[in-house]
Amino acid sequence: MIPGCLGKVLAFPVSKGSILKLSSAALALAAMRGKNQVVQQLLEKGADHSITSKTGKTPLDLAKAEMDKYLSNSESDQEQKAQFEKTVTLLEEAAQ
Repeated sequence: MIPGCLGKVLAFPVSKGSILKLSSAALALAAMRGKNQVVQQLLEKGADHSITSKTGKTPLDLAKAEMDKYLSNSESDQEQKAQFEKTVTLLEEAAQ
């Protein structure tokens, strides 16, 4: 189940095209935040992993950029990096 407001929005009866656009935008945001459960559920619901932002970035590009921010060896940085590695894996698998 998709948590919070997003789940309610995706359950609202609107056109399939509108839902796909909304879910794809939500996918990009979830990818940037490393929210793996949301990423996985949006992909399962049909979110378009190849949609690009205004700057031409896909959700995968955004997740990789966030992952690259965690370069130190501190425990908290390693946990964040591992979270984004999972996000990247989910999006790479969706692209296959």
